[in-house]
This record gives sequence, structure tokens and C-alpha cells, in this order.
Amino acid sequence: MSKVRIVALLAAGLTIASSFAGASAAPSVVVQGGPYTNLDPNGADIHFGFGNFPTAHGLYLYEAVQPETGARPTIFSTAQVWVSNDPQAPASPKGDVKVKVTAYFTGADCYHMVCGIFVRLDHTAQSDTSEDQFIPITFAAATTTPIVAALPNDTITASVNGKTLSSAAPFTISYQTPVSIDATTGSGVAPTFKVYGENCSMVGNMLTALKGSGQCDVAITSPGNATVATVTSHFPVNLKIGIQTPVPFGAAAIKNSILLAQMTNFGEKISYKTTSAKICSIVGNQVKIIKTGTCTLIAKATGRVGLFNSYSSKIALKVSKIK
Repeated sequence: MSKVRIVALLAAGLTIASSFAGASAAPSVVVQGGPYTNLDPNGADIHFGFGNFPTAHGLYLYEAVQPETGARPTIFSTAQVWVSNDPQAPASPKGDVKVKVTAYFTGADCYHMVCGIFVRLDHTAQSDTSEDQFIPITFAAATTTPIVAALPNDTITASVNGKTLSSAAPFTISYQTPVSIDATTGSGVAPTFKVYGENCSMVGNMLTALKGSGQCDVAITSPGNATVATVTSHFPVNLKIGIQTPVPFGAAAIKNSILLAQMTNFGEKISYKTTSAKICSIVGNQVKIIKTGTCTLIAKATGRVGLFNSYSSKIALKVSKIK
């Protein structure tokens, strides 16, 4: 059987493939674009526009092999396009959105597999499959001149504190608690980092949450080289409220008194009161020892809504000797 015949058979099966929907109900977003057929196997741009675009979320679009009905792709190009009304997103639904496709990518041969564009909600609604949809595509038939396969995409592996990150599952960081993202590429070239969303900042590979709730998106890019193509992988991040703690320096003994931490790691003043007035007294952050025993203190600091919780702690100082 010739390759032309194979392509024709695939095209004939696309009517069934086009009915795919990842959710039980039809997606509400209308995805319009093209061209979808007779594409250049070495690389072609498909242009997209949208109707009824989600108001609260964005979309991811990427080339993939058609998954089973109701499932998400397991063979796909990692060069996904993020479309969002977020001003920091690389593509806006109000503009011309382009997705580059090739007949060959890691694990895929689109002359012998049904390939297409998979559409899904972005990292702000990671588990929501209501907008999942698959749009089949086909490539121009092979000619007598052999088609040179496009370079395979580079691969990116990322981790935080030794835990491998996934593009499919958000990882969590706390307000103003920087984390280092370690990333390597399959090719060995150095990756670059970028964060999308005003809730986070990034310097080098250090990510910091600027709020105690919401999401952001970390994009790690390999520039590629002579053997692999450039690729960007997106890793969603959930933000959580900060944990307030005293600035660590330990209790300092000064004759018959002790100095305690004055403020928390977020700069809030710590107030103290004693429940052991016969053992110790306190003024500001200075504890005066009256006699031996257990000096019990209650430490408190106010929190800030949406950033960090209030701090409250019971401190027991055992006094066995007075200087």
C-alpha cells in the first residue's frame, strides 16, 4: 500500500475522530481555525480564533495523538500554547493564535496515527475537563523526495526539594517563602525560567509567592541545539497562606533577664504576656526572672488577610538558677 493510500484512509476516519469530547457535555468554547488538512509535514502553523472564550480561565492548545474517548492524550508535543486574558500570557484570545505542528514528534508518526490539536482549560482549572476537545489534522502525502523528519523536541525535567514536578499537577508554595526550581534538559543545554501571573516573582530559578492565594505558571524553556528543537514546558503553581514564625535567634540571657524575638519573619511585632507572674514578669520582649520555676508566656502577632495567618504560641521557660 502506498503512503498516499494510507493518508487517504486516515482522512476517511476523521469524521469519527472529530466527534471527540473529553467531558460528558459539549464544550462551551467555540474553537475555529485552519488549515487542518494537507499540512506541511516539516512544520506548519494552524491559526485559531475563539468564541465564548472562558472568562475565568485560559486554554492550553497542543499537538497530540488522539486519545481514547473521555481521556486526555498520553502522546503529545510539549510545545503547548497558553491562551489567556491574563496580560502576561504569551497568546491572547483576541489575537491570532498560532500552533505549530509537524508530522513527527516524540512517540508520534502522524502518517500512521491520528494526530490533531488538543484543547483544554489551563492551570487555573487543571482538573476541569469540560472544555476538552480534539481537532483532527492531516499532513500532505509523501512524495518521491523523502521527507526529513523535524528535530524531536528537547525534554525538560524539573523538581523542587527533590520532588519531580508535573505539567499536569500543580505544586504548592507559601507566601514569601522562596523555593529553588531545579531543571535539566535532555540535551544538556541550560534552560531559562519565566513566571506568568502577577501573584509570583522569579529571579533566576528562585520562585517567590507574592500573595497567599491564587495561582501562577512557571515556564521553563530549552533553547534546543543541532539535534533537538526548542521547547517550553509549563508547570502550574498553587499559592497558600504564609506561616508566621519568630525571627530565629534563640533566647538571650542577660543577668536575671531574657530577651526574646521582637518580630516575626514577616516583620510583625510579637507581643508577650506571662501567666506565671510569681515566676517572671515581662516588659516588651524582655523577661525578668523573679524566682526559679517554669515561666509560661503567651506570644502573639497579628496576621494579614490573604498573605499570612496570625501567630500564637505558648512558651515555657524552665528556670533552675538565677544569675
